[in-house]
Amino acid sequence: MKYCSVFTLLLLVLISACATAPQYDGPGAFDKTADAKAQVSRSLSSAKKSGKHVLLIYGANWCSDSTRTVALLQSDPEISRILRDSYLVTRIDVGPSDSGRNADLVARYHATINKGIPVFVVLDGSGRLLNDTRQTRLRDSDHKRPERIADFLKQHAPTFETLSP
Repeated sequence: MKYCSVFTLLLLVLISACATAPQYDGPGAFDKTADAKAQVSRSLSSAKKSGKHVLLIYGANWCSDSTRTVALLQSDPEISRILRDSYLVTRIDVGPSDSGRNADLVARYHATINKGIPVFVVLDGSGRLLNDTRQTRLRDSDHKRPERIADFLKQHAPTFETLSP
């Protein structure tokens, strides 16, 4: 009985410690300390040279759909191949909905984050918007349907002829 009481006490201490622990705020899938404008600029410069497109992924670490989508992009063989062959990827942290983090990049490329994240925006090397999320967008939970993401990426990829060797 004594051991049961000690175990129960330890369990309660552990539970209360977990409940009061601060949320993890490390880099994660979206780095809130990154200079997103500089990242986009570098991606566009590289895309112009390579003939690839730029995929901007607007999201946040607190959003499970955002983090699961990034994990899918890295783990699914077909999606990884499409990204490697056709895109330069830049992840843009938008923070909590009321933070306004990277709001200028959200507005510039019409990323409709008010309808949910993650949001994919595709640009060519000159910075021209190739998909308008105000009209067509992936669903927040499309990480559960990898074929939808693969189809989206194929649809917006540069043609083979425009890619550099």
